Amino acid sequence: MAVTKSKMAVTEVLASHMLGFRYEDLPQQAIEVTKKTILDTLACAVAGSTAIVIEPLAELVKGWGGKQESTVLVYGGKVPAPAAALINCTMARALDFDDVHESGGGHINATMVPSALIIAEYSKTVKGRPISGKELIAALALGCDLFLRIRLAAGKTASATGWTSETYAPIAVAAMGGRMLGFDREKTLNAMGVAYCGCAGNVECIVEGTLGGRLQQGLAGKAGILSLNLTDIGFTGPANLLEGKYGLYQLYWGGDYTPERLVMELGTRFEGNDVSIKPYPSCKYTHGSIWGVLRLVAENGIKASDVEKVTISTSTRTYNIAGCGENKISPTTIPDAQFSYYFTIASALIRGHVTVEDFTEKAINDPEVRALAKKVNVVIDEEKDKVSLTVSPTDIEIVTRGGKVYRKHVEADMVKGHPKNPLSRDEVVRKFRDCAPFSARPFPAGNIDKISQMVWDLEKIDDVTALLGYFG
Repeated sequence: MAVTKSKMAVTEVLASHMLGFRYEDLPQQAIEVTKKTILDTLACAVAGSTAIVIEPLAELVKGWGGKQESTVLVYGGKVPAPAAALINCTMARALDFDDVHESGGGHINATMVPSALIIAEYSKTVKGRPISGKELIAALALGCDLFLRIRLAAGKTASATGWTSETYAPIAVAAMGGRMLGFDREKTLNAMGVAYCGCAGNVECIVEGTLGGRLQQGLAGKAGILSLNLTDIGFTGPANLLEGKYGLYQLYWGGDYTPERLVMELGTRFEGNDVSIKPYPSCKYTHGSIWGVLRLVAENGIKASDVEKVTISTSTRTYNIAGCGENKISPTTIPDAQFSYYFTIASALIRGHVTVEDFTEKAINDPEVRALAKKVNVVIDEEKDKVSLTVSPTDIEIVTRGGKVYRKHVEADMVKGHPKNPLSRDEVVRKFRDCAPFSARPFPAGNIDKISQMVWDLEKIDDVTALLGYFG
């Protein structure tokens, strides 16, 4: 059921589409991708439960008390819905293992999936309205699509301002929640407008390698869900929150946006289908180099002890995020290591893999890895700036003792997890199994099988809060 732009303001068109689109009209690919991202995000949250500062955050949130509305994942107990979003979304993002969008960039489902499950539980406990599996899939597919359309409509200025993808997330969470809670169009628009008041997020915390980078999903989910609560008690927000005189595009990007991009192929193209599920718990910009280095090692039997120099050629944008600064060459924090070409490549060469266990305080201070990281050189190739992709191609050159040179060119879609080379269902389950040992509480292997089957059969479930019984 496609919707086209009419005389209505574009925000009204998007809200009407969010409320009126039926599960039965979803393309099969959107259903399959949504199921995979649900399971993948839950896996990332389980592993993220032991990431640095997550336990204190869980204790802080639970210590606030309040109404028992929504489950705190892994740590258990129930807290008010906005507080649950703060911890659960942050937990899902904490290891940088959650999915990213290839075209628009940014971490999508670490905000959207926990928020959807929180809203589902809130809907049941507070509103007496259970959410079915079909409705969860539809709401998530539509919410992610809206999130990404808002991001993709922003012009080139958006990449230079320092706002992150999470800036847009509260609006998408509010729209998704409006649908799940049975709001009409006016009330949904108000929730989206109130959520606009909470839009934030910045790249500086990522550049400096601070823990604020992983907190932004939690703040975005909290803002989106809080907007639903506030709308319920009568708060109103601007209906023209995207295109108004001081709307999102004017205020944050100086009017640099493409309005047609917001509604183009609305209802037929789902932007969430272009999400990559990560095989490595590090910045997506490093994945092409990790993938290429691991293949050069496997194909040529290269030993880390023989490596004299590694050169990575990339775009200006990716260099500025993961290749620029002494804090990336010699990281002292886990976030810096995750956003470092130098560390991730050295780790791949020495350990033959890049996994969760490679990003601990002990691992990032490994003298062998740190020494090899200094042999990595990252350079900008301006030709790669011309490629209209968030994740640019990568060229790798490894020089070993004796002067042997090994090269590999890696396109973004070659890396496992890319929509053109997706993880299978079995591979997503395997990732869950790899994440489970890092849970803050023992996570029985049998539960993974039960959760996985429940997700694959989600359209048969009348109340999705059954999933949460395994997490709290």
